[in-house]
Amino acid sequence: MNFDSQPIERLLPHRIVSVQNRILTRWINGTNLDLSAGFFEDSAKALPSMEQNATIGPLDSLLSATRKSPNNLAGVIYHCGRCGSTLLCQMLKQHPNLIVVSEPPILGDILALPNLSHEQRVDALRAVFSVYGEWARSRGGKLVVKLTSWILEHRNVVDSSIPKTPKLLLFRSPVPVIESLSLGPPAWLLARLGKDSPSRADLANAAVATYLSHARHAVDMAESSTLRFVDYEEISSSLTAILNHFALPKPSESSIAMMLAQNSYYAKRVAGEQPPYVAPSNRCAQETETLVGSRSLEAIQAAYSHLKASLAHRRI
Repeated sequence: MNFDSQPIERLLPHRIVSVQNRILTRWINGTNLDLSAGFFEDSAKALPSMEQNATIGPLDSLLSATRKSPNNLAGVIYHCGRCGSTLLCQMLKQHPNLIVVSEPPILGDILALPNLSHEQRVDALRAVFSVYGEWARSRGGKLVVKLTSWILEHRNVVDSSIPKTPKLLLFRSPVPVIESLSLGPPAWLLARLGKDSPSRADLANAAVATYLSHARHAVDMAESSTLRFVDYEEISSSLTAILNHFALPKPSESSIAMMLAQNSYYAKRVAGEQPPYVAPSNRCAQETETLVGSRSLEAIQAAYSHLKASLAHRRI
């Protein structure tokens, strides 16, 4: 692929693939990309076939983009999963000066692909943020990227690629997170288990281990001056502060109303309850304790308390 011959505002790096020991970048045509879906991959799959496979080229075609595209990245969102991150993104998408990209898979490809050095991963991530940022600029807005939850475990690589970019960390009390992950596990959690048909207890225990890992990595971010922390229960009330953290202008009152209205459609919920979610029920806690045991339940609750205490000075 000759990257120089392609309009930067049109092409977006979509996936990193390994073919016959060659690391290649697959690019999509982002001209008609509709980001109203909850996740970037859903938007990409909705494109016509030709636009989904615009071109493919070596990894160097992506790395060279760092020199071609000025950064237009307002912020990134880390989160623990099933904690209202989709809700927040759908709120932010109502801002007239903002383009929100939710969990682009290429970031996970870069972090998971073997045989890349730390420096190559950092350069590739920086290039992705740069190209997506320039694409957002061509659509008249600043860029915010929501990361996939497991990327929290690779925050050092991500932060090295964008050290001065504002970061937001979104977390939630553990019981509803474990409940949600065990009822509807994401593909990456199933892959970690390595079982064709895991039981709900298997999923719940894997979710506990993941939550504890995410909490540990989140606590390690406490000294990051670019980080701010928000709890699920405070998303709506913290909206203006989040916009300020990302250095975004306050939109009109009608836009704010549209942002807050997303709560009716995208708030996470515990099985059997209707949004917006308010607090975990005793039934939910009892079911989770039965699945994972009282010790694990105590451990995740203690981890959440420790996280909130450690990040109190980073509260939004």
